[in-house]
Amino acid sequence: MPPDHVVVDGVAHEVLRGWPRGPGRALLELAAADGSRRGAEVQLDDGAARVTVHPRGVDARLPALADRLALGEKVVVHRPGRRAVLRGSGPDAPFVKVTRRGRAADAARRHHALAGLLDGAARTRDCCGRPTTRSPPRRCPV
Repeated sequence: MPPDHVVVDGVAHEVLRGWPRGPGRALLELAAADGSRRGAEVQLDDGAARVTVHPRGVDARLPALADRLALGEKVVVHRPGRRAVLRGSGPDAPFVKVTRRGRAADAARRHHALAGLLDGAARTRDCCGRPTTRSPPRRCPV
């Protein structure tokens, strides 16, 4: 069982979510009291938990995460190595989903379908971030 809290550089982080990644291994999402989030992994060895915490904003499988954070966006959710959702400041700031290479078009298609169900209540953007009302292409050109 993963721990409830992890201390990183003297700062307590609550374990918000966990995703199993095989026997005795899970990905974790951590949150500090200031609302910042980061990813971690836990490996269970003979009942003892060994936690590896990812540096804030760094995910080798999501290189665009650091770029979005440099723009001032904040992490809403981060599933290490899989995907992250970010949001800029301000009440009208869009949510941005960062995915692994080759996964953006499929995610955009699903979000576009959901926007249709919401009857335009959600804004849809193509894989390059431009507003669109069209279905995204099968493969993202970037």
